[in-house]
Amino acid sequence: MKADLRKRVGGLLSQSWNKSLKDRLYVFGICLGISIFFWLLIKLSKDYSTTVKYPVQFSGLPVDYYTLKEPEPYLNFEITAKGSDILDLKYFSTKNKIDVELERAVLTRIEDRYIAKIPTVNYLKSIASKSKYYDILNRIYPDTLYFEFAKLSHKKVPVFANVDFSLQRQYFYYDSVSLSRDSIILTGISNELDSIDFVSTRLVERHNIDNNINEMVSIEVPQHLKSVRADVENLTLKAFVEEYTEDSKNVKVHIFNVPEEYELKIFPENIRINYNVALKDYAVIDEDSFMVYVDFPNDSILENTRRLKVNLNKIPPHIVVRSMEPAEVEFILIEKYD
Repeated sequence: MKADLRKRVGGLLSQSWNKSLKDRLYVFGICLGISIFFWLLIKLSKDYSTTVKYPVQFSGLPVDYYTLKEPEPYLNFEITAKGSDILDLKYFSTKNKIDVELERAVLTRIEDRYIAKIPTVNYLKSIASKSKYYDILNRIYPDTLYFEFAKLSHKKVPVFANVDFSLQRQYFYYDSVSLSRDSIILTGISNELDSIDFVSTRLVERHNIDNNINEMVSIEVPQHLKSVRADVENLTLKAFVEEYTEDSKNVKVHIFNVPEEYELKIFPENIRINYNVALKDYAVIDEDSFMVYVDFPNDSILENTRRLKVNLNKIPPHIVVRSMEPAEVEFILIEKYD
């Protein structure tokens, strides 16, 4: 009984103590909050000086110039105002971008660079007049915005297709791999353009090709050359392929440039031309599609050899000559007598 009585009395005392503690903490919290509130009112009613950053956008940049250096994309405004106004201006007011126009800026040339200076005081009143804090703006800094430009130049350079192609067996290129343009115009500052002699497309890889290729490919301008731009971004890459067969023709060898006082005989008088031809062109190729010749021998040939090289003068388009048999012919030079 005594133990139960002590337990009940202890529980009542504990509850009473906890309730008293909670009440005191509640009162303390209210007092603390009121104190902080009045402290803030006092602080925010005082005048302070601070700096507010306004974002900037630059417009009217000079045409045909590349910007080498430009200021930070913001201006600093020094203000003096009550703490509440500063708090509102810094964290709650919308700051529209300041438009800094360079259309009328005067460019001063220094060697191969051009400098433009824009006094920022010109923007103080215009920004202040747009704000409800017209009277609290003291000054703006930096006091001058500096821009540095370089004159743009142009350069025409060849462009090459960067490809890694392999064809299926019994297929060949019916025409050369080509781009829609063989050259492009680059624009940039002169010292960067001087380092470029040509440009290439991005690498295009295709293997076991048995169909024509016709696709757009991008031009790769060196990325470290920041000012350089091409007049086009993409070109059309074309590659025509055909299935082929092998064939050969016996062709008469012509003789050129023989002086009137000589007669030149060659052996053999005909050679065999071995070639690859597209299946669709097979039927239209004959002996007259080719023309081969030898030239009258010069003194060096007459002294050192009795053979003349056979030259190809005419071949049909879109075929690949594998070999000529023989590639040289023997000759006899006969002098004519009146």
